Amino acid sequence: MSDGFATIFQSVTLGQLLNLPNADEFVLYTTGDNGRQGPIDVILADALNGRFIINLQGSGEYRISVSIQAGATKRSLIEAAIFVNDILQPSLICFRQISNPMDVGSMSVSDVISLVSGDEVTLKFESDTPNTDCLIFQMNVAATTVIRSIIP
Repeated sequence: MSDGFATIFQSVTLGQLLNLPNADEFVLYTTGDNGRQGPIDVILADALNGRFIINLQGSGEYRISVSIQAGATKRSLIEAAIFVNDILQPSLICFRQISNPMDVGSMSVSDVISLVSGDEVTLKFESDTPNTDCLIFQMNVAATTVIRSIIP
């Protein structure tokens, strides 16, 4: 039984624009690229749809790590969070206060959560200020098995 891992990343010198039209409403991030992953019977990165999919042999405990360098075009509190099957994971939320437009800073979070076959893991962003343009300069989301269930 091999370990599973998958990454979705983004690295853009001028920043990848993500519009957050409504205050306190999460927006799915779908402009990343698939990084390293394998084996696909455990976990699959699907950056085009902004998700990891836990496959048939993938049930178990996963370390989810998020690292982001971001800014915004206006003063705001930017929040990034991991969702599993569209349910917010309270232990996987990170914040960045943008004090000045175009201020760039880092935020990160990591935790171990239980995932089962068929689960979809996504990264979403929100702002406390309406019509905020968030600029993602660097982003890396990684999912790595810690312990997998044994499926007969």
